[in-house]
Amino acid sequence: MADDKQSSPSGVPAASVGADSSQHSSVSRPVLSSHAQPPHHGTLVPQVGSTLTQPFALKLDRHNFSVWKTMVSAIVRGHHLDGYLTGTKVKPAEFLSSDIAGGDNVVNPEFETWIIHDQLLLGWLYGSMTESIATEVMSCDTSAALWTALETLFGAHSRSKMDEVRTKIQTVRKGGLTMSEYLRQKRQWADVLTLAGEPYPEKQLVANVLSGLDMEYISIVVLIEARPTTSWQELQDILLSFDSKMERLSAISGSQKAPGAACALAATTAITANMATTRPVTNGRNNSQYYSGNGNGNRGTSSTF
Repeated sequence: MADDKQSSPSGVPAASVGADSSQHSSVSRPVLSSHAQPPHHGTLVPQVGSTLTQPFALKLDRHNFSVWKTMVSAIVRGHHLDGYLTGTKVKPAEFLSSDIAGGDNVVNPEFETWIIHDQLLLGWLYGSMTESIATEVMSCDTSAALWTALETLFGAHSRSKMDEVRTKIQTVRKGGLTMSEYLRQKRQWADVLTLAGEPYPEKQLVANVLSGLDMEYISIVVLIEARPTTSWQELQDILLSFDSKMERLSAISGSQKAPGAACALAATTAITANMATTRPVTNGRNNSQYYSGNGNGNRGTSSTF
């Protein structure tokens, strides 16, 4: 008899485990809470996915609210719980009306369902923050209140940070960075603004990149600025190609220093000739095409670097 009552590690009697071994997969599925059971009166609480039973890998801190918010919002929408964040899923009355309940104070089953989902989501959100952030919004008792508090907390911080990022895009120069590092840095700052809902105009980003280049790039800068338009992808390919040509010319000349004006001029001449003579490639591949001005403001021939 004692053996019959032995329990498995999960706390389920061994006899029961054996009887249900054919349904092991359903038994082992993670659930949100032992309280997430269908309440009385026949109302079934929708099962929330097991993602919210685990801490979120990215912890909210002072510097990653935009990324954290984007990722958390996607997960919450995937579980159909976004109404609890936005407040559109209104909390039902706690008790049924006297007419329905026959004069007794009967708990509204929809209220029980709402509380289960809202509080589990609230706990998951708190568990997805660093301790310093959580303590600043600890007084919130619903998911919607917490979401609003976070947006308020990071609102002023985000606005000041966005101004700082814009200043960096406009003023930081290439200096000792490689061309690929310089372009990547500018692009990342622009992406930060996009994530914050304030995308940086591509035309302005291109102009800021060119204004941050040193004098050795003046020849290619003049060539790019003479073009009617230059996309970000086009700008990357032109500058990286120019930089590569200057490095090769510098290596041929035996110089260990940065390429001089002669190398820069030769590299520009090579790129200009390539832009002026190479015909469009129509091989079905996703090649980037670039256009040189023909002197009257119209686009000329196209080429691929």
